[in-house]
Amino acid sequence: MNILLVKPPFARLMGSTVYLTYPLGLMYIAARLRLRGHEVAIYHDDVSHPEPVPEGGSDIRPLEVQVSQDEWLVPLAQVVEEFQPDVVGVSYSTIDADAAHTIGGLLRQRGVATVAGGIHASLLPEEELEFFDTVVVGEGDHPGISAVFEDHAPGIETCAPRDDWGDIWPARDAVIGGERYVRYLQCMVETQRGCPYRCSYCAAPQIFGSSVRSRDPADVCAEIEAGGMKSGRIIADSFAVNRAYALALCERLAEVDYSWVCNMTLQNADAEMLDAVKAGGCSCVNVGIESAVPKWQKLSGKRVKRGAPERLLAEATERGLRVGFFFMVGWPGETEDELWQTLEYAGALKADGATMCISVVTAYPKTRLWDLAYGDGTRTPPPWSEMLHQSAGMGYADCSEGAWEAVVTEANRIDGR
Repeated sequence: MNILLVKPPFARLMGSTVYLTYPLGLMYIAARLRLRGHEVAIYHDDVSHPEPVPEGGSDIRPLEVQVSQDEWLVPLAQVVEEFQPDVVGVSYSTIDADAAHTIGGLLRQRGVATVAGGIHASLLPEEELEFFDTVVVGEGDHPGISAVFEDHAPGIETCAPRDDWGDIWPARDAVIGGERYVRYLQCMVETQRGCPYRCSYCAAPQIFGSSVRSRDPADVCAEIEAGGMKSGRIIADSFAVNRAYALALCERLAEVDYSWVCNMTLQNADAEMLDAVKAGGCSCVNVGIESAVPKWQKLSGKRVKRGAPERLLAEATERGLRVGFFFMVGWPGETEDELWQTLEYAGALKADGATMCISVVTAYPKTRLWDLAYGDGTRTPPPWSEMLHQSAGMGYADCSEGAWEAVVTEANRIDGR
Protein backbone atom coordinates (compact mmCIF):
# COMPACT_ATOMS: atom_id res chain seq x y z
CA MET A 1 0.00 0.00 0.00
CA ASN A 2 0.97 3.63 -0.53
CA ILE A 3 0.43 5.50 2.73
CA LEU A 4 0.82 9.25 3.07
CA LEU A 5 1.15 10.74 6.56
CA VAL A 6 0.32 14.44 6.86
CA LYS A 7 1.05 17.17 9.41
CA PRO A 8 -1.09 20.25 8.70
CA PRO A 9 0.47 23.70 8.40
CA PHE A 10 0.95 25.88 11.42
CA ALA A 11 4.27 27.74 11.20
CA ARG A 12 3.27 28.65 7.63
CA LEU A 13 -0.08 30.04 8.75
CA MET A 14 1.61 32.07 11.50
CA GLY A 15 4.41 33.24 9.18
CA SER A 16 7.30 32.31 11.48
CA THR A 17 9.91 29.55 11.58
CA VAL A 18 9.80 29.61 15.38
CA TYR A 19 6.60 27.55 15.21
CA LEU A 20 8.19 24.72 13.23
CA THR A 21 7.65 21.34 14.87
CA TYR A 22 9.41 18.02 14.51
CA PRO A 23 6.93 15.26 13.52
CA LEU A 24 8.53 12.58 15.64
CA GLY A 25 5.23 10.75 16.13
CA LEU A 26 4.64 10.43 12.39
CA MET A 27 8.23 9.23 11.94
CA TYR A 28 7.58 6.41 14.42
CA ILE A 29 4.37 5.49 12.61
CA ALA A 30 6.20 5.50 9.27
CA ALA A 31 8.80 3.12 10.67
CA ARG A 32 6.09 0.78 11.96
CA LEU A 33 4.24 0.75 8.63
CA ARG A 34 7.45 0.13 6.69
CA LEU A 35 7.96 -3.07 8.64
CA ARG A 36 4.86 -4.36 6.87
CA GLY A 37 6.30 -3.48 3.47
CA HIS A 38 4.21 -0.36 2.86
CA GLU A 39 5.50 2.61 0.88
CA VAL A 40 5.30 5.54 3.32
CA ALA A 41 5.98 9.25 2.95
CA ILE A 42 5.41 12.15 5.36
CA TYR A 43 4.10 15.47 4.08
CA HIS A 44 4.76 18.01 6.81
CA ASP A 45 3.46 21.20 5.23
CA ASP A 46 5.73 23.58 7.13
CA VAL A 47 8.76 21.77 5.69
CA SER A 48 7.56 19.78 2.67
CA HIS A 49 5.82 22.74 1.01
CA PRO A 50 7.99 24.10 -1.85
CA GLU A 51 7.98 27.60 -0.34
CA PRO A 52 9.97 27.96 2.92
CA VAL A 53 8.37 29.41 6.03
CA PRO A 54 9.55 33.00 6.69
CA GLU A 55 11.95 33.67 9.53
CA GLY A 56 10.22 35.17 12.55
CA GLY A 57 9.84 35.44 16.30
CA SER A 58 7.52 33.95 18.90
CA ASP A 59 6.16 37.07 20.56
CA ILE A 60 2.76 36.94 22.21
CA ARG A 61 0.44 38.57 19.70
CA PRO A 62 -2.99 38.27 18.10
CA LEU A 63 -3.05 35.29 15.76
CA GLU A 64 -3.23 36.39 12.15
CA VAL A 65 -3.16 33.82 9.35
CA GLN A 66 -0.45 34.88 6.91
CA VAL A 67 -1.37 32.75 3.86
CA SER A 68 -4.56 31.77 2.09
CA GLN A 69 -5.99 28.27 2.21
CA ASP A 70 -5.14 27.68 -1.45
CA GLU A 71 -1.49 28.58 -0.85
CA TRP A 72 -1.01 25.56 1.39
CA LEU A 73 -3.77 23.21 0.23
CA VAL A 74 -2.90 23.16 -3.49
CA PRO A 75 0.66 21.79 -2.99
CA LEU A 76 -0.72 19.05 -0.73
CA ALA A 77 -3.30 18.16 -3.37
CA GLN A 78 -0.47 17.87 -5.90
CA VAL A 79 1.43 15.47 -3.63
CA VAL A 80 -1.71 13.37 -3.21
CA GLU A 81 -2.11 13.27 -6.99
CA GLU A 82 1.51 12.21 -7.54
CA PHE A 83 1.84 9.74 -4.65
CA GLN A 84 -1.59 8.15 -5.19
CA PRO A 85 -2.01 7.04 -1.55
CA ASP A 86 -4.39 4.24 -0.65
CA VAL A 87 -4.76 5.75 2.81
CA VAL A 88 -3.82 9.13 4.29
CA GLY A 89 -3.14 9.58 8.00
CA VAL A 90 -3.37 13.08 9.49
CA SER A 91 -1.85 13.92 12.88
CA TYR A 92 -2.65 17.21 14.57
CA SER A 93 -2.92 19.14 17.80
CA THR A 94 -5.65 21.59 18.79
CA ILE A 95 -4.24 24.68 17.08
CA ASP A 96 -4.11 22.98 13.66
CA ALA A 97 -7.35 21.00 14.01
CA ASP A 98 -9.27 23.34 11.70
CA ALA A 99 -6.60 22.92 9.00
CA ALA A 100 -6.75 19.15 9.53
CA HIS A 101 -10.51 19.21 9.02
CA THR A 102 -9.99 21.04 5.72
CA ILE A 103 -7.55 18.33 4.65
CA GLY A 104 -10.03 15.65 5.62
CA GLY A 105 -12.65 17.29 3.42
CA LEU A 106 -10.26 17.43 0.45
CA LEU A 107 -9.41 13.75 0.79
CA ARG A 108 -13.04 12.67 1.12
CA GLN A 109 -13.87 14.55 -2.08
CA ARG A 110 -11.19 12.49 -3.81
CA GLY A 111 -12.41 9.21 -2.33
CA VAL A 112 -9.23 8.60 -0.31
CA ALA A 113 -9.53 6.67 2.97
CA THR A 114 -8.47 8.73 5.97
CA VAL A 115 -7.11 8.06 9.46
CA ALA A 116 -6.86 10.80 12.11
CA GLY A 117 -4.56 10.78 15.13
CA GLY A 118 -2.50 12.97 17.41
CA ILE A 119 -3.32 14.85 20.59
CA HIS A 120 -6.53 16.54 19.50
CA ALA A 121 -8.04 13.48 17.83
CA SER A 122 -7.15 11.34 20.85
CA LEU A 123 -8.95 13.71 23.20
CA LEU A 124 -12.07 14.29 21.06
CA PRO A 125 -12.39 11.16 18.90
CA GLU A 126 -16.17 11.22 18.48
CA GLU A 127 -16.10 14.78 17.16
CA GLU A 128 -13.28 14.00 14.74
CA LEU A 129 -15.24 11.20 13.06
CA GLU A 130 -17.19 13.98 11.35
CA PHE A 131 -14.07 14.73 9.30
CA PHE A 132 -12.20 11.40 9.06
CA ASP A 133 -13.10 7.76 8.46
CA THR A 134 -11.05 6.32 11.32
CA VAL A 135 -9.78 8.01 14.48
CA VAL A 136 -6.86 6.55 16.44
CA VAL A 137 -6.73 7.25 20.17
CA GLY A 138 -3.37 6.92 21.92
CA GLU A 139 0.11 6.02 20.70
CA GLY A 140 0.02 5.73 16.93
CA ASP A 141 3.19 3.66 16.62
CA HIS A 142 1.52 0.71 18.36
CA PRO A 143 2.06 -2.57 16.44
CA GLY A 144 -1.68 -2.65 15.78
CA ILE A 145 -1.49 0.55 13.71
CA SER A 146 -0.61 -1.42 10.59
CA ALA A 147 -3.96 -3.23 10.71
CA VAL A 148 -5.73 0.11 11.20
CA PHE A 149 -4.29 1.45 7.96
CA GLU A 150 -4.69 -1.81 6.08
CA ASP A 151 -8.33 -2.26 7.07
CA HIS A 152 -9.24 1.47 7.50
CA ALA A 153 -12.55 0.43 9.00
CA PRO A 154 -14.75 3.37 10.02
CA GLY A 155 -14.80 4.14 13.74
CA ILE A 156 -12.50 4.67 16.70
CA GLU A 157 -9.41 2.54 17.31
CA THR A 158 -7.56 2.67 20.64
CA CYS A 159 -3.82 2.04 20.92
CA ALA A 160 -3.08 1.64 24.62
CA PRO A 161 0.30 2.63 26.13
CA ARG A 162 2.81 -0.23 26.17
CA ASP A 163 6.10 -0.78 27.94
CA ASP A 164 8.07 -1.83 24.86
CA TRP A 165 7.29 1.25 22.75
CA GLY A 166 10.97 1.80 21.98
CA ASP A 167 11.35 -1.31 19.80
CA ILE A 168 11.76 0.78 16.61
CA TRP A 169 13.53 3.98 15.64
CA PRO A 170 11.68 6.81 13.90
CA ALA A 171 11.95 6.91 10.10
CA ARG A 172 13.59 10.33 9.87
CA ASP A 173 14.17 9.93 6.13
CA ALA A 174 10.43 9.67 5.37
CA VAL A 175 9.77 13.43 5.46
CA ILE A 176 9.47 15.04 2.05
CA GLY A 177 11.97 17.92 2.06
CA GLY A 178 13.26 16.84 5.44
CA GLU A 179 16.72 18.29 4.84
CA ARG A 180 15.24 21.66 5.81
CA TYR A 181 15.13 20.49 9.43
CA VAL A 182 18.90 20.77 9.62
CA ARG A 183 18.61 24.54 9.40
CA TYR A 184 15.63 25.14 11.67
CA LEU A 185 15.26 22.36 14.19
CA GLN A 186 17.15 20.34 16.71
CA CYS A 187 17.30 16.57 16.43
CA MET A 188 14.84 15.27 18.98
CA VAL A 189 15.34 11.91 20.68
CA GLU A 190 12.51 10.41 22.72
CA THR A 191 13.56 8.58 25.87
CA GLN A 192 10.40 8.31 28.00
CA ARG A 193 6.63 8.29 27.74
CA GLY A 194 4.08 8.81 30.48
CA CYS A 195 3.87 11.36 33.27
CA PRO A 196 2.70 10.90 36.88
CA TYR A 197 2.01 14.60 37.38
CA ARG A 198 -1.39 16.21 36.95
CA CYS A 199 -0.75 19.73 35.73
CA SER A 200 -4.04 21.52 35.18
CA TYR A 201 -3.15 22.72 31.67
CA CYS A 202 -1.88 19.40 30.29
CA ALA A 203 -3.73 16.37 28.90
CA ALA A 204 -0.67 14.25 28.08
CA PRO A 205 -1.29 11.66 30.86
CA GLN A 206 -4.69 10.93 29.31
CA ILE A 207 -2.93 9.82 26.12
CA PHE A 208 0.39 8.40 27.30
CA GLY A 209 -0.65 7.26 30.78
CA SER A 210 0.70 8.12 34.21
CA SER A 211 3.25 5.28 34.38
CA VAL A 212 6.67 6.31 33.11
CA ARG A 213 8.00 3.95 30.43
CA SER A 214 11.65 4.34 29.48
CA ARG A 215 13.90 3.20 26.65
CA ASP A 216 17.16 1.35 27.15
CA PRO A 217 19.89 4.03 27.50
CA ALA A 218 22.15 2.01 25.20
CA ASP A 219 19.47 2.07 22.49
CA VAL A 220 19.02 5.83 22.88
CA CYS A 221 22.74 6.40 22.35
CA ALA A 222 22.85 3.97 19.44
CA GLU A 223 20.11 5.97 17.69
CA ILE A 224 21.98 9.24 18.28
CA GLU A 225 25.23 7.87 16.88
CA ALA A 226 23.57 6.13 13.92
CA GLY A 227 21.86 9.38 12.96
CA GLY A 228 25.04 11.43 13.27
CA MET A 229 23.29 13.80 15.68
CA LYS A 230 25.47 16.36 17.41
CA SER A 231 22.88 18.43 19.26
CA GLY A 232 19.20 18.18 20.06
CA ARG A 233 16.48 17.81 22.62
CA ILE A 234 15.71 14.88 24.89
CA ILE A 235 11.96 14.26 24.71
CA ALA A 236 10.52 13.21 28.05
CA ASP A 237 7.61 14.87 29.83
CA SER A 238 9.81 15.20 32.90
CA PHE A 239 13.39 14.08 32.43
CA ALA A 240 14.29 13.08 35.98
CA VAL A 241 10.96 11.74 37.23
CA ASN A 242 12.55 8.26 37.19
CA ARG A 243 15.74 9.21 38.99
CA ALA A 244 17.63 5.94 38.58
CA TYR A 245 16.88 5.86 34.88
CA ALA A 246 17.90 9.52 34.40
CA LEU A 247 21.24 8.94 36.10
CA ALA A 248 21.88 5.80 34.04
CA LEU A 249 20.98 7.60 30.82
CA CYS A 250 23.30 10.50 31.62
CA GLU A 251 26.12 8.04 32.24
CA ARG A 252 25.64 6.54 28.76
CA LEU A 253 25.16 9.92 27.07
CA ALA A 254 28.54 10.98 28.43
CA GLU A 255 30.04 8.44 26.02
CA VAL A 256 28.64 10.10 22.87
CA ASP A 257 29.29 13.50 21.30
CA TYR A 258 25.83 14.97 21.74
CA SER A 259 24.77 18.28 23.30
CA TRP A 260 21.18 18.36 24.52
CA VAL A 261 18.49 20.17 26.48
CA CYS A 262 15.65 18.75 28.57
CA ASN A 263 12.68 19.62 30.77
CA MET A 264 12.44 18.61 34.41
CA THR A 265 10.60 19.59 37.55
CA LEU A 266 12.14 21.93 40.09
CA GLN A 267 12.16 19.33 42.86
CA ASN A 268 14.13 16.87 40.71
CA ALA A 269 16.78 19.40 39.68
CA ASP A 270 19.05 18.95 42.70
CA ALA A 271 22.86 19.08 42.82
CA GLU A 272 23.34 15.39 42.03
CA MET A 273 21.07 15.58 38.99
CA LEU A 274 22.71 18.76 37.74
CA ASP A 275 26.12 17.09 37.99
CA ALA A 276 24.80 14.09 36.08
CA VAL A 277 23.18 15.99 33.23
CA LYS A 278 26.21 18.24 32.83
CA ALA A 279 28.51 15.22 32.62
CA GLY A 280 26.10 13.66 30.12
CA GLY A 281 26.36 16.59 27.70
CA CYS A 282 23.34 18.67 28.72
CA SER A 283 23.62 22.38 27.98
CA CYS A 284 20.31 23.66 29.33
CA VAL A 285 17.63 22.57 31.81
CA ASN A 286 14.12 23.96 31.41
CA VAL A 287 11.85 24.17 34.47
CA GLY A 288 8.23 25.24 34.86
CA ILE A 289 7.50 27.80 37.59
CA GLU A 290 4.29 29.08 35.96
CA SER A 291 3.63 31.98 38.35
CA ALA A 292 5.10 34.01 41.18
CA VAL A 293 1.80 33.76 43.05
CA PRO A 294 1.43 30.62 45.22
CA LYS A 295 -2.27 30.06 44.49
CA TRP A 296 -1.65 30.03 40.73
CA GLN A 297 1.36 27.76 41.19
CA LYS A 298 -0.91 25.40 43.08
CA LEU A 299 -3.60 25.58 40.42
CA SER A 300 -1.05 24.80 37.72
CA GLY A 301 0.04 21.69 39.59
CA LYS A 302 3.52 22.93 40.46
CA ARG A 303 5.21 22.87 43.87
CA VAL A 304 7.62 25.78 44.17
CA LYS A 305 9.40 26.38 47.45
CA ARG A 306 10.47 29.94 48.19
CA GLY A 307 14.00 30.54 46.89
CA ALA A 308 14.17 27.23 44.99
CA PRO A 309 14.36 28.78 41.49
CA GLU A 310 17.17 31.08 42.61
CA ARG A 311 19.01 28.12 44.14
CA LEU A 312 18.69 26.11 40.95
CA LEU A 313 19.89 29.00 38.80
CA ALA A 314 22.95 29.58 41.00
CA GLU A 315 23.91 25.89 41.16
CA ALA A 316 23.40 25.37 37.44
CA THR A 317 25.42 28.47 36.56
CA GLU A 318 28.30 27.20 38.71
CA ARG A 319 28.33 24.06 36.55
CA GLY A 320 28.16 25.91 33.24
CA LEU A 321 24.52 24.94 32.63
CA ARG A 322 21.89 27.32 31.32
CA VAL A 323 18.45 27.39 32.92
CA GLY A 324 15.18 28.26 31.22
CA PHE A 325 12.08 29.06 33.25
CA PHE A 326 8.50 28.73 32.01
CA PHE A 327 5.88 31.19 33.23
CA MET A 328 2.21 31.72 32.34
CA VAL A 329 0.03 34.80 32.65
CA GLY A 330 -3.74 35.01 32.53
CA TRP A 331 -5.01 32.43 35.03
CA PRO A 332 -8.81 32.46 35.49
CA GLY A 333 -9.49 35.41 37.76
CA GLU A 334 -5.85 36.53 38.00
CA THR A 335 -5.67 40.19 39.01
CA GLU A 336 -3.56 42.93 37.47
CA ASP A 337 -1.40 43.05 40.59
CA GLU A 338 -0.79 39.30 40.43
CA LEU A 339 0.10 39.49 36.75
CA TRP A 340 2.78 42.05 37.49
CA GLN A 341 4.12 40.04 40.42
CA THR A 342 4.89 37.24 37.97
CA LEU A 343 6.43 39.55 35.39
CA GLU A 344 8.63 41.24 37.98
CA TYR A 345 9.80 37.87 39.30
CA ALA A 346 10.52 36.60 35.79
CA GLY A 347 12.44 39.78 35.05
CA ALA A 348 14.56 39.37 38.18
CA LEU A 349 15.43 35.77 37.29
CA LYS A 350 16.39 36.83 33.78
CA ALA A 351 18.61 39.56 35.19
CA ASP A 352 20.42 36.83 37.12
CA GLY A 353 21.12 34.91 33.92
CA ALA A 354 18.09 32.69 33.23
CA THR A 355 16.27 32.53 29.92
CA MET A 356 12.50 33.04 29.90
CA CYS A 357 9.50 31.62 28.13
CA ILE A 358 6.34 33.48 29.12
CA SER A 359 3.10 32.08 27.71
CA VAL A 360 -0.57 32.92 27.95
CA VAL A 361 -2.74 30.57 30.00
CA THR A 362 -4.75 28.51 27.51
CA ALA A 363 -7.34 25.92 28.47
CA TYR A 364 -7.01 23.00 26.08
CA PRO A 365 -9.71 20.32 25.72
CA LYS A 366 -10.04 17.64 28.39
CA THR A 367 -7.78 19.43 30.86
CA ARG A 368 -8.75 20.52 34.35
CA LEU A 369 -8.12 24.08 33.23
CA TRP A 370 -10.73 23.69 30.47
CA ASP A 371 -13.36 22.89 33.08
CA LEU A 372 -12.33 25.92 35.14
CA ALA A 373 -12.34 28.29 32.17
CA TYR A 374 -15.43 27.10 30.33
CA GLY A 375 -17.29 24.73 32.61
CA ASP A 376 -19.80 27.23 34.00
CA GLY A 377 -20.80 28.49 30.56
CA THR A 378 -19.85 32.13 31.15
CA ARG A 379 -17.06 31.92 28.57
CA THR A 380 -17.27 30.53 25.05
CA PRO A 381 -14.23 28.63 23.73
CA PRO A 382 -12.67 30.25 20.63
CA PRO A 383 -12.21 28.38 17.33
CA TRP A 384 -9.48 25.76 17.48
CA SER A 385 -7.34 27.86 15.12
CA GLU A 386 -7.15 30.60 17.76
CA MET A 387 -6.32 28.37 20.72
CA LEU A 388 -2.59 28.84 21.29
CA HIS A 389 -0.61 29.73 24.39
CA GLN A 390 1.30 32.42 22.43
CA SER A 391 -1.90 34.20 21.44
CA ALA A 392 -2.70 37.56 23.00
CA GLY A 393 -6.35 36.66 22.51
CA MET A 394 -6.18 33.88 25.09
CA GLY A 395 -5.93 34.20 28.88
CA TYR A 396 -8.65 34.63 31.50
CA ALA A 397 -7.29 37.36 33.76
CA ASP A 398 -9.55 39.75 35.65
CA CYS A 399 -8.21 43.02 34.26
CA SER A 400 -9.01 45.66 31.66
CA GLU A 401 -8.07 45.35 27.99
CA GLY A 402 -5.52 48.12 28.36
CA ALA A 403 -3.93 46.47 31.40
CA TRP A 404 -3.70 43.17 29.51
CA GLU A 405 -2.02 44.86 26.55
CA ALA A 406 0.58 46.31 28.92
CA VAL A 407 1.16 42.85 30.43
CA VAL A 408 1.67 41.31 26.97
CA THR A 409 4.11 44.06 26.01
CA GLU A 410 6.16 43.53 29.16
CA ALA A 411 6.09 39.74 28.79
CA ASN A 412 7.51 40.06 25.29
CA ARG A 413 10.19 42.45 26.51
CA ILE A 414 11.29 40.12 29.30
CA ASP A 415 11.18 37.11 26.99
CA GLY A 416 13.37 38.96 24.51
CA ARG A 417 11.14 38.12 21.57
